[in-house]
Amino acid sequence: MKVCLVSALYPPLETGGAETAARRLAERLAAGGWEVCVLTGWHRDESDVLPSGVRVRRIRAGWVFKKGADRLPPLPRWFWRLQNLWNPTAFRKARRVLAEERPRLVLVHNFSGLSPAVFDAALALKVPAVFFAHDYFPLCRHYSFERKGKPCRGHCPACGLWARLNRRWLERTPTVFLSEHSRSVYRRHGHAGESLLWPNPVDLDAGQIAAIEAEKASFRSRAPGLTVSWLFMGRLDALKGVEAVMRAWERLTPPAPRLLIAGDGPLAAKVRAWAAGRPEVEWLGYVSGDEKRRCLIAADAMLLPSRETDVSPLVLPEALAHGIPVLAAERGAAAESLRPGLTGWLCDVGDAGGLAQRVAGISADPSALRAMSAACFAAARERTYEAALSRLMDFLRRAADRAGRSA
Repeated sequence: MKVCLVSALYPPLETGGAETAARRLAERLAAGGWEVCVLTGWHRDESDVLPSGVRVRRIRAGWVFKKGADRLPPLPRWFWRLQNLWNPTAFRKARRVLAEERPRLVLVHNFSGLSPAVFDAALALKVPAVFFAHDYFPLCRHYSFERKGKPCRGHCPACGLWARLNRRWLERTPTVFLSEHSRSVYRRHGHAGESLLWPNPVDLDAGQIAAIEAEKASFRSRAPGLTVSWLFMGRLDALKGVEAVMRAWERLTPPAPRLLIAGDGPLAAKVRAWAAGRPEVEWLGYVSGDEKRRCLIAADAMLLPSRETDVSPLVLPEALAHGIPVLAAERGAAAESLRPGLTGWLCDVGDAGGLAQRVAGISADPSALRAMSAACFAAARERTYEAALSRLMDFLRRAADRAGRSA
């Protein structure tokens, strides 16, 4: 079956979890024998075929930002928002690409910048679409029901209008949800189409997980006396909760456990300055490749204090695949994926004192913490792409078949 994935950015422009998830899915579907093309924003119109077999159709349909529009000055940011309402250039070029590629199904991941016009382009050619809800962008133009680091108290007028504009396609579009929590939020805002609950899989196979398990055991045997190492890995913003980690560490009684901070984002300068004055904290900045792997091998536990509007953090399956139990917020998507006492712990991340107490208590028993590592590896084997992809492919085939029968 031929499908066309829509992602606002695609390598070499790839900044967040939605773009990473889209790339991984495109590669997995191609490896599974499907014909895959990707429609994405770029600085010019061009196309090429990647070594993975994925055909990429890049279109210039307005502004493309490697770091996102959240850092723009006010005037360009408003231009970006107007472009996002409905982008006529994206509609025209997306319709042309879809007419040339002739996919049976369009899989929309992140349409920021391309706008909801991509759904209308598919509809104009009678090609069914499936939406992947990586965030709350169709409901909130700030993506997460937060503004300036604070939760919204209901819809602001602009977001209310934005949500009503999107309801026309959202009501009828089959949707893949990454957590039950996000599905319930979309249901409350009018989604009535078919849906599939499909948490982000581990992007490794069973053999790779076994190799990581052996590498982790070897690392621990070489350094049995090291203090417990905690890892925060993610975007450095209010949504991901790095400030909650900082407040908790300020309340820990010396000597505090080791803390590794890896990531980039709006709060990077603040976090880097804070870490500079604390010998137990190591600032790593953005990490990838071998450097990221070394961080995950060295970590004994992970902090995931994301607020409940974080749909499905990609770092959670990565932690499980590296045998790292996770201390996460007691509400939201992360809580659905953890087995408290086996693969992690849940707490009120808004209570800095309580979070500090949990960190101290867990760090005081390294042998119990490391014994949980085996349960994490087992949980990772249960949610590999090998185990999860067939469910998604069946859902997509049914969506395409239903559309064909109703045409």
